[in-house]
Amino acid sequence: MAEDVQPGLAGPAEDAPQAVPAPDATPPGAGPAGDAPSAVVEAPAEPPAASGRDRRLGATGKVAAVIGIVVCFALIVGVILARNWLVDGVDQVAGAVDTALGAGTTLIDTASTKVGDVSDRVGAVDDSANALASNPNPVPAFSDAVTTRLAPLSDRYLAFRTSYAELRERLVSALDRLQLLDRLLPFFSLPPGFGDRLAQVNSRAQGLDATVMSLIETTPGAGAANAFGAAVAAQTAKVGTALDGVSAGLGELRGNVETLQTDVRTAADRVNLTITLAALVMIVLLLYVAFLNLVLYRSAERLRRGPPTTDAQAEDAPRG
Repeated sequence: MAEDVQPGLAGPAEDAPQAVPAPDATPPGAGPAGDAPSAVVEAPAEPPAASGRDRRLGATGKVAAVIGIVVCFALIVGVILARNWLVDGVDQVAGAVDTALGAGTTLIDTASTKVGDVSDRVGAVDDSANALASNPNPVPAFSDAVTTRLAPLSDRYLAFRTSYAELRERLVSALDRLQLLDRLLPFFSLPPGFGDRLAQVNSRAQGLDATVMSLIETTPGAGAANAFGAAVAAQTAKVGTALDGVSAGLGELRGNVETLQTDVRTAADRVNLTITLAALVMIVLLLYVAFLNLVLYRSAERLRRGPPTTDAQAEDAPRG
């Protein structure tokens, strides 16, 4: 018998309508309900590496910089050695000239002393000759007195000639060196009158030699004694004039030599100062070039290592 179905009553449980689930509102990438969205982790960025060309250029630059620095310091040592060599050369040449001129000054003094000795002896002869010439009735002993005083004159004059010959040799040698310095040193100029002064003194010495030898060779002869005295007195006057000329020439020559000594020392000091200043300028320039090579070395090192790492790349780099 069929069962009656009451209206409004639900059927069996399995026949009841199914509930539709609500759509998932969780955004993509979100975790379970109540969890915060997870962050996306990126791989750390690697610093850019230098290319092979940059590494080669960097290595070449470092080698070139090192060579440049070594060459600069080698040149600095060479400049110092060259400066010392040049200064020593100037000092040696100037010292040799100064020594020669100093020896010349000493020889001038010696020659002047010998001139004085000859002049004293000539004065004694002149006194005797004038006394003989003024005597109206001379005796033979007066002529013998003049002859006796003439004898030592020869020895004293020979001593002067020896000292003057050595003086002339030294001064001629010094003049040759002075002419060399005049060509080499820019701050030295040989006085044009020095050679002329030396030639003038030499000419006066030759004139003195002629008059003295004429006086020494004067003999009484067969004439009157007072005539002999007058002849000797005339010769002594000539010798005295020649001696005064030689003495004055030696004094002037000594002043020229002393002036030359001062000029040589001053010129040598100026040349040495110029050489030293030039060496200092070259050393400063070479140090500047060495500094530029040091800058090149540092730049080449950076080029070899590659571009520098930024702060962001440093933070992203993996830490050990």
